[in-house]
Amino acid sequence: MEGGSAGAELYAKWELAHYTVTWLDEDGSILEEDQDAYTWGQTPSYDGTEPVKAADGKYTDRFIGWSPEVFAVKGDATYTAEYQAVSAAVPVPETGDHDLPILCGVLALVSLRSWPW
Repeated sequence: MEGGSAGAELYAKWELAHYTVTWLDEDGSILEEDQDAYTWGQTPSYDGTEPVKAADGKYTDRFIGWSPEVFAVKGDATYTAEYQAVSAAVPVPETGDHDLPILCGVLALVSLRSWPW
């Protein structure tokens, strides 16, 4: 080759890119932030305690997963906790006339007036 570069050896050095994964609660508060913890193709995992949403009296909410669905890292990512509303348990009334409330299904309440048998 002209210019005296014949026989030259070239070397390249690569460094893996590291990405940050942020886990948010439904209200936007940070539950966990894994800064520069994952490289391309790794699947992130949430290491904190399972998120909990306070009941509002009418419903309790249970954690059902993350949105969007957790997938292999291709860049910085943010996941938000998702909850499913579940009807709060029907309260059992305290009575003085020997009513026995029986919860049928989730919402129906039947009182057996013949208790005690």
